[in-house]
Amino acid sequence: MKSVALIAVGLLIGAFGFWGMQFLQGDGAEPSQVEEAVAGSSPSDMAGAPETVLNAPPGPPRPRLIGGPLFGDDGFGDDGFDDVALGTGEGATSVAPSSTAPSQSRVVPRPIESQPTTQNTGTGRVDAERRLAIKSYDSGETDLGRRLLADVYNAHSDNSKFDLTPEVERLLPEETNFVRRREYLLYLGRRSSVEKLFTDQFERARVTSADSLSDSSTASDAWSELSLAYELAPTVGQRGEVFVVLQPLLEQYVFSGRASPLLTTYIVKPGDNLSSIAVRFRSTVRAIRRLNRLKSDMIKVKQRLRILSGKMRIYVDKSDYRLWATVDHRLLLERSVGLGSENSTPVGEFVVTVREVDPVWWRPGEPPIPSGDERNILGSRWLGFKETVDFSGYGIHGTTDPASIGQQASAGCVRMLNEDVELLYDFVAAKTPVQIIE
Repeated sequence: MKSVALIAVGLLIGAFGFWGMQFLQGDGAEPSQVEEAVAGSSPSDMAGAPETVLNAPPGPPRPRLIGGPLFGDDGFGDDGFDDVALGTGEGATSVAPSSTAPSQSRVVPRPIESQPTTQNTGTGRVDAERRLAIKSYDSGETDLGRRLLADVYNAHSDNSKFDLTPEVERLLPEETNFVRRREYLLYLGRRSSVEKLFTDQFERARVTSADSLSDSSTASDAWSELSLAYELAPTVGQRGEVFVVLQPLLEQYVFSGRASPLLTTYIVKPGDNLSSIAVRFRSTVRAIRRLNRLKSDMIKVKQRLRILSGKMRIYVDKSDYRLWATVDHRLLLERSVGLGSENSTPVGEFVVTVREVDPVWWRPGEPPIPSGDERNILGSRWLGFKETVDFSGYGIHGTTDPASIGQQASAGCVRMLNEDVELLYDFVAAKTPVQIIE
């Protein structure tokens, strides 16, 4: 028994000795492999990057939209629609997965004392990328230059440390995609003269729209360029100049009841109804009826319908008593409005949740006042905003007092002439965002 115990102890000592040698040598990674992983990583890769994802390919461009005359994100959150799935917006696209997968090899972080100095940080690398892109573009290699310029912009436009104006000024003139043009104009608007941007854009829009009333093939581009000029216009007068040019185009190609390149043509299928079609195209039943001169909701299989497809947004500028509406950020209409007495119309972001034809007016402590009663000041339509902790009872409505348009006369709501609010109402679906600015 004693000899057996001694043998067992010997075996245990041998096993622990073998395990200890493996522990000291590591878990299978050769020292040279670790050193190569560190040596192969640039300082900017290592600084703050996740250990398992380095040099990931840039994603697709992320449009940041111009909200009317305001330069900045429009501030509205998810409205429940899926832009890509619907495929109806200018920027709707399906993005294929990248064929280049990011590296998944584990990298040992550098010790603190060997972190790169200021001159070797990502700033130096970005400057080198910018110089190469601009040099390629200016030397005549315009296709390569544009790709490099776009890569630099996509990667660094959100970084306030870099002013990419030289890159954007080269990209903008030849960019034809509406969403990207908007993004570039937004970027320049934050860093250069808005007056010059507007002048240049309005001139471009004039040239584009010169033949649009007689040549329908240019109508879509004219609508886009004039809409951008309108949003860039720094003054009320300049916005008015743009709308004077745009309004005949809208009357002919949107509101005339005729087929046009600004409208989607849809052929009715079995099982369709106006409600389901309206949801599919982010429209409303009333808008489809208006654009097709329908007297009822009855439709037939194989009937061709004209539809204005896209996301509606409403803006109100209190400084000039002006409301305008856009579809996928292209201007659809502009009208004068009345506002709340003593500047009581609130400023902020709202959402339409109530839509009523011939609304009843409820006054505190009084019985309801029906539509048509001279005491009912709401006019023929009511677009009520979602109530919040701070605001309730606000909305956009018609009026029985046309003289109050352009004045501060309401209890805080936005007033429109009845014929104007009826037109707006037809195109405004539930969840339409409204932005009111000073």
